[in-house]
Amino acid sequence: MSSKQDRNTYVNKQDQINKQTHYIGIDEVGYSPLAGELVVAGVVLPDNIQMLIPELPIDSKLLSDEKTAILAEKIKEHALYISVHYTDPYFISTSNKADKLKQSLWFNTVKEIRRVFPSISVKIDGGEPIQNINNQTCLVGGDGIDCAISAASIVGKQWLNERMFEMHEKYPEYGFNQHKGYFTNAHVRAIQTHGVCEYHRSYAKKHLNRELKKEEISLPMQKILDYLNVSYATLNQTEKFASDWQTSFVNDQVKKFQNGTKPTEKTQYFIKSVYHQFNKKIKKANLTITAEDILVPNIRRIYAEITPILKNDLTCIPKEDHIFLKSIYTKMKNKQLVSWDEYTKIQECHATILSNKTA
Repeated sequence: MSSKQDRNTYVNKQDQINKQTHYIGIDEVGYSPLAGELVVAGVVLPDNIQMLIPELPIDSKLLSDEKTAILAEKIKEHALYISVHYTDPYFISTSNKADKLKQSLWFNTVKEIRRVFPSISVKIDGGEPIQNINNQTCLVGGDGIDCAISAASIVGKQWLNERMFEMHEKYPEYGFNQHKGYFTNAHVRAIQTHGVCEYHRSYAKKHLNRELKKEEISLPMQKILDYLNVSYATLNQTEKFASDWQTSFVNDQVKKFQNGTKPTEKTQYFIKSVYHQFNKKIKKANLTITAEDILVPNIRRIYAEITPILKNDLTCIPKEDHIFLKSIYTKMKNKQLVSWDEYTKIQECHATILSNKTA
């Protein structure tokens, strides 16, 4: 059997199930990593779940491991029914195989819960329905807008996180606790050094001789900025290309980037992936997207703070920095994009001006 039921199935307050108002939320986790199980969780929640867990709904991809663990425990405490099914990694040989296994896991999860609660309805994340299952609704971006789907995503993610730490204890050389089985250069380097282990999917072997590109190891800040400028513009200039998760993810990364936080290697992978997904849809629709400078709001705040200071004291910074700041102002006025190096220099000028003013 390629599909297995988790050793922990949680059932609470079965007598509270009302087939008219309750439903199963379904989501899968671990579709695309190089290692680890493909996991599907099904969750039935009480009607008052947002009073009990006000954080729901939230996309699990936006949660830290610590927050995921906390919410998973709350969900287990209050859910009326939780079921987790998974498939062993070595059964996952291609994306087509993963799709078939995902269908099997979805079906088995619903079938198990319906043994206890016949005909209960189903809501599933995404636009692909479960084969041979009636009374179901597909919700694109459902993990960010529906409580039960969100809960299923969180429970599945926590199950897989715990599994990754178990794998790490047995094979610490692969760093499963860090990359969670996903494609990163650190993971590929470990595969090339140690070979694949029992937890790797069969297609991980193709990376044994992969030549790692410098860009893949760590994207330069300018490249990340380019991706985010276009992705952010896509959100603002189109209405149909982004899922709720993509919208939340891009907006969240824009805020972090504006604060100077460099994304982790895994997050860089998602930033690049979302950009390419948007780009394909833009080309297919024959649209033109004008990149929007995500740094402009921060630059304007800096200029608003330093302009009064410079009016009173031009000696706060060297003359060449004055010229530079004026050139950036002209650049923004002409709606030209500011580079990351220019933004870094603006921040340096800002710090210098404030320091000299204080002195």
